[in-house]
Amino acid sequence: MAPAREVKFHVGDAELEAVPRFKYLGRILAQSDSDWPALYKNVAKARQKWARLSRLLRAEGVSPKTAGWFYKAVVVSVLLYGSESWVWSQAMVQTMEGFHNRVVRRLARRMPRRLNNGTWVYPPIKEAREITGVHPIGHYVNARRRKVLTQVSQRPIYELCLQVPRQ
Repeated sequence: MAPAREVKFHVGDAELEAVPRFKYLGRILAQSDSDWPALYKNVAKARQKWARLSRLLRAEGVSPKTAGWFYKAVVVSVLLYGSESWVWSQAMVQTMEGFHNRVVRRLARRMPRRLNNGTWVYPPIKEAREITGVHPIGHYVNARRRKVLTQVSQRPIYELCLQVPRQ
């Protein structure tokens, strides 16, 4: 039996092209079965949303707490779209947390600053989170996963699946 990458698919007489990644129902699927392409796409979209939203929030002079509510409602929803089904690696969590922490620090007006000797001082992220009312990114990931689990477990077919003997 040939490895999957060597199998050729045809529609009529036409051979279908093999592609390393493609979009299916709005989600990027990769030949490597990695969720990194979807993560990168979400981060790029979230940056665009954040760029537009931050200008508006700054122009209106809203409080850090109010800005935190807007960030969670608009940007975090874009950032985590589809993440309920991802297989999260530690590197993926760190990538998301990095973006998230930069935004939270900016919302709280607690940005890192460079000292005269060239070293950087980062204000505690916990302080910025308290000011803005924003939790670590894992909090929102877990909340989304719990919601999906609840929805699936409340479907009538779930009970039928549990009753089927496993082989």
